[in-house]
Amino acid sequence: MITPDATPDTGAVLALLQLPLGAVWSDQWRPASSAGGQHERVIGADRGIEGHPAQVRATAMQFADGTISAPRITVGGAGEKQPLTPAQARQLATALVQAAGDADTWTRHGDASAAVAALAEAATRLRNARENAKDAGSSLAGARRARAEELCELIADAVAFTERLSFTTATDAASDAHQQRILREGSDK
Repeated sequence: MITPDATPDTGAVLALLQLPLGAVWSDQWRPASSAGGQHERVIGADRGIEGHPAQVRATAMQFADGTISAPRITVGGAGEKQPLTPAQARQLATALVQAAGDADTWTRHGDASAAVAALAEAATRLRNARENAKDAGSSLAGARRARAEELCELIADAVAFTERLSFTTATDAASDAHQQRILREGSDK
């Protein structure tokens, strides 16, 4: 889990964000800019070519809401003065496909991170609504008070449902990440 240096209003959200699936490290959080809100650059695993300096990796920007933007694949260390053998060219092609898979996973599951953040916000708002309903109920009597208590219970159920959905969404994304890692490790052998 990353521990960014962030402003108090977004610090809690940034501290909870994890690297997207397949990313191995990230830069420090950067302040809002022309690129959008607070963001970090996330970097995928370096994939090398045996006997050649070429390296392939996926990169992208992750924003404070968990969304992923501008995924790119970079190739370093390859040039016309360092030609590839046919076997190395095939390794390079495989590395490019794997890096593209990382980037695809990030953009596909960036929505899961955003969904988890949105669900956390919904749960917070529901808890506040429950407190407001409790306060209102305390000044009511009879059947109206009973209805306010019923409303509090319904909101509590909605909070529990929201938390379960958030947990399920996060664990599904983590499971997908694990499967992707297993597939990548299997194809690397």
